[in-house]
Amino acid sequence: MLADRAARKVFQEYHDAVEGELGPFGEFSQITDIGSKSAENATRIAGVFQIWDQGPGDTLRAEYMQAGVAVARWHLNEVARIFADADQPIEVQDAELLSRWFMEVAPQLKRSDGSPLLQCGRMPAWEIGRLGPGPLRNSKGKERREKALRELAAVGVEHVREHKEGERVEIEVNPKLLNPVCKIPGSAGA
Repeated sequence: MLADRAARKVFQEYHDAVEGELGPFGEFSQITDIGSKSAENATRIAGVFQIWDQGPGDTLRAEYMQAGVAVARWHLNEVARIFADADQPIEVQDAELLSRWFMEVAPQLKRSDGSPLLQCGRMPAWEIGRLGPGPLRNSKGKERREKALRELAAVGVEHVREHKEGERVEIEVNPKLLNPVCKIPGSAGA
């Protein structure tokens, strides 16, 4: 079965969105084998929907592709949830994920003006919601993000500290974990 241009666009957007979350800090990093097939499965589901509704035909339409994507996305999210629940408490998993992100990804990220995101071990807390690991991004991940930060602040090494100045909240990552060039007055490594 061929797909019309609009259906191919729906497929491509879904495929690219899922592929973007398969990396080490993505939402589907624990289920890469399943995630990499999700777009193909969405297409199969869309074909079944169209044949059921319209009978056999030669061109898959976008409305059916959108329905197939909705079903495939739901199943992919459920698999990710089940895998996340399997090993250890989600707060611990999120804290480990955030810790790896702070050490491996955050030091290389840049702000829109070209300056480093993590300046001398500090960054605005809201940036985690924008650029952090997939499951902790946006308003959907806010509660999980806050729990992960509390978990990291509570560990023996004191991974992070929260600094509040009025409404502004910054996260300071322990310099011993980052090995930064600069020393932060009053920090664990200064």
